[in-house]
Amino acid sequence: MWDKLSMIKLLNVEKKFLLGNEEITILHKVSLEIKKQEYVSILGPSGSGKSTLMYIIGLLDLPSSGDVIIQDKDTAKMNDDEISRLRNKFIGFVFQQFNLINKLTVLENILLPTIYYNEKLNFNPSDRANELMKRFGIDHRAGSYPNKISGGEQQRASIARSLILDPDVILADEPTGNLDSKNGNIILDLIDELNKKDKKTVIVVTHEKEVSDRTHRKIVIHDGEITYIKNERLLKNK
Repeated sequence: MWDKLSMIKLLNVEKKFLLGNEEITILHKVSLEIKKQEYVSILGPSGSGKSTLMYIIGLLDLPSSGDVIIQDKDTAKMNDDEISRLRNKFIGFVFQQFNLINKLTVLENILLPTIYYNEKLNFNPSDRANELMKRFGIDHRAGSYPNKISGGEQQRASIARSLILDPDVILADEPTGNLDSKNGNIILDLIDELNKKDKKTVIVVTHEKEVSDRTHRKIVIHDGEITYIKNERLLKNK
């Protein structure tokens, strides 16, 4: 039985690809729960299936089979537009490659999710963007272009962008992968703060044990199967 505090639920999720005439299974009947305001890491080596799992949790990809339940909504019963709206409202993304658009300024990049948001906003986007830039120490970079600022500043801009719509969940994919250790620790401190201060549910996907050790719960994946969940019993496949 699922916990009532669960925000994200996966049950028997499989992901398969067709490579030529051969069917390749990337995820094997993965079941897990992530609760409100948890700070969780998904840890695994390259090729373990962690990125595929991240894409499914983040509603960027669909499973081949199994159930993905987000805030008690069965995504299998939703159309593409409904899934897009849920994803935009529910999840903020932080990527290893930053995914900033070099033709847009830092401010314009942070504001981008508000431009594509179809519903009426109950806040002033520019005011919130300026508050976030000031909070993360990049307000002096508002008019700069991403390729003219440091990697650490780019990732702080990416975090600000992830927060602009005030999502419930922050999903960070190898957030320190392109940073040196000093800037990496600064970014990890900010991500810690999102959970502790902002009360966000935070999911960090990583291959680094040092990064996963900062989280409160660790989900280990290997060869497409969850092999260990710290402090939680593995869910039995039904």
